[in-house]
Amino acid sequence: MRLIIFFLITIFTLLLIFTLNIFSIKDRVYWKFPSVAKTIEQNKYYYFQKDRVFKNIQNDYNVSFLPDTQFESLNLKKINLIKNSGKKIKSFSIDFFDDRLFISTSRGFFYYVNFNKLSTKKNEDKINLNTIKTNFFKDRNKKNFTVFDTVILDEKIYVYYLKDTKNCKTVNIDVAQLNLEYLYFEIFFNSDECQNNEIQIGKISSLIHNNVQGLLFTVNNVFRDQPENYLSQNENSIFGKTIFIDIKNRNKKVYTSGHRAPQGLFIEGDLILSTEHGPKGGDEINKIQFNKNYGWPFASYGDYYIKTNDTNSNIYSKKPYYLKNHEESGFEEPVYSFVPSIGISEIIRLPNDFSPHFKNNFLIGSLNGKSLYRAKFDKNFNKLIFVEKIYIGNRIRDIKYNIKKNTIVMALEYNGQIALINNFD
Repeated sequence: MRLIIFFLITIFTLLLIFTLNIFSIKDRVYWKFPSVAKTIEQNKYYYFQKDRVFKNIQNDYNVSFLPDTQFESLNLKKINLIKNSGKKIKSFSIDFFDDRLFISTSRGFFYYVNFNKLSTKKNEDKINLNTIKTNFFKDRNKKNFTVFDTVILDEKIYVYYLKDTKNCKTVNIDVAQLNLEYLYFEIFFNSDECQNNEIQIGKISSLIHNNVQGLLFTVNNVFRDQPENYLSQNENSIFGKTIFIDIKNRNKKVYTSGHRAPQGLFIEGDLILSTEHGPKGGDEINKIQFNKNYGWPFASYGDYYIKTNDTNSNIYSKKPYYLKNHEESGFEEPVYSFVPSIGISEIIRLPNDFSPHFKNNFLIGSLNGKSLYRAKFDKNFNKLIFVEKIYIGNRIRDIKYNIKKNTIVMALEYNGQIALINNFD
């Protein structure tokens, strides 16, 4: 009798594992082959009723997998970016100039592709990158540099990067005239200040402040120590700040303070939105306003945690480590805080003609969440009205929108891919 029971339990377990795996495989097939999903879409009601119970074993029923969203069926194509060496690139940012997509890797290499060619090849699963020669590593040690981001302005490319030498980390900006054959970089900005703490990310964009054309860039400060030792509240430090530097005179000023690790930056006229990594929980969307303080390391909707030596598990303090109300302490409240964290990355605005269902919408990328988040703000950008999670299945490092092709372009970290999303039939 015991043998029969054991046999039945074993059979049931194997069937359960098979069922879970087959539907996981199914979701990946739909993502890889949108035509399969489109065929199923024609019989959506029948399929949904039949399959929803099993699919929801692994997934909240409200979380959509592309090509489906709550109100739109989109086209998704992922393309491998191949270097001349035949290898993929891992971590990179993207930008547009005319009809070309520029790719800047974290290791300081620069490439481009003709976006028109890229987006019109329906069956293209890989494309070879065009290498741009540079002097970026002339007389430099490649291991000591990490490129965070680039911005193209007035036919010049500005490269924002970290330099790490002899336990001294500085943030820097180089500039070069755009040239597809060769980028000759010159120093635009070097920070006078350095630190030997964690500096992983940064973002740069163009900004007109008080009628002066300049650049706005973020400098993080995630040093884990007593709050009084953080530089984000030190007015004489650039760390934990957003910094404005004017193009003409190269003078810099602190624009905002009290930041931990800003990853995304959206600027349109007087509106500036920033996405920021929190500690354990508490990724933020902030409305950036000149001379405001955003509270780090005193206020956060995330919390501090410690890893024990014996179990390597997380232990939370019995009471909150950080203040849970920014405003009461004279700081700016985030527009929204993600609890738990999503590994927040870039934020962009979608044009209204992208979809009749996506009016006045923004897209927010995530690393750990491997998803896009479609969001709408109120008219004053003081709160979020809704957020829709759209599962992609890859770490999203950067997002851009190509107006000519009405296409969302995403840089997928570690996969060496870009993803193209549109709503064309």
